[in-house]
Amino acid sequence: MNWDALGAIGEIAGALGVIFTLAYLARQIHESNKTARNAATQEIQNQLADWIFHINSTKEMVDLWLRGNLQDIKLDHIEIIQFRGIVAQLFNIWERAFVLKKEGRMDESSWHTIVLSRKKLTGEPWN
Repeated sequence: MNWDALGAIGEIAGALGVIFTLAYLARQIHESNKTARNAATQEIQNQLADWIFHINSTKEMVDLWLRGNLQDIKLDHIEIIQFRGIVAQLFNIWERAFVLKKEGRMDESSWHTIVLSRKKLTGEPWN
């Protein structure tokens, strides 16, 4: 075997090594993206669960939420500020979910679940 043949074998082995390395890196990037999507979705789900827990934590908060959603019942000035705060917090969570979906960091089924929860809470049609 001459040096030219050994050089050719080395080049082939090097090329195969590069191909395997690129395939491995592509798989790692795919897994990393999947993990990031799952973490982003979990973050939104945790925020929604915390928000729901906060609303249901006391009878007064449930009462404020119910009365705030009924337009014919008057809230005093402090209650208006409280109600606007809890609504703003909820809309911030939904906005974050929208941004994650738009960036491709949230899967379709999780997005669908969040949209349904929004529709339930706002009284929008479900279709």
